Amino acid sequence: PQSLLQDRMACILSYNDTASDIAINYTMLFLTVGAWSLTASAFGDLPKLWHAGSFSFFCVFQLSLCMALGCAGISIVWNAAAAFAFVHSLPRPCSGVSIACTLPGYVVGVAVVSVCVDVYYYVRLDWLTTLAHILAIALGLVVRGSLG
Repeated sequence: PQSLLQDRMACILSYNDTASDIAINYTMLFLTVGAWSLTASAFGDLPKLWHAGSFSFFCVFQLSLCMALGCAGISIVWNAAAAFAFVHSLPRPCSGVSIACTLPGYVVGVAVVSVCVDVYYYVRLDWLTTLAHILAIALGLVVRGSLG
């Protein structure tokens, strides 16, 4: 038999089995982690351990919050990750055709899609979800900003 903790974690990670939310949020997670991974590889100014630690912090924060409040989802993770990746890819010197020159466009695109999804949830869900998304973006900005 599954434990209460396993049941709660399954509920958090599966959006209470809501197929549309699963598709939207795991797509966003895939896009933002991809953007973040690419920026971490292209711009080696932060140790990879700091990237991994920051992402792990966002995941633990999301799961802890949902365990405490009874919410479901991973949107805090992908909103914070999108903000982190966006700040990490801010304009840098580049020349010619290189990943350092083209990557920021991809990251900006992911950030724009993230905001569009947040607007979709703003229209569809309660104000608390929107507040959580705004604060998650702020969390990503602050964590990346604090790393120098």
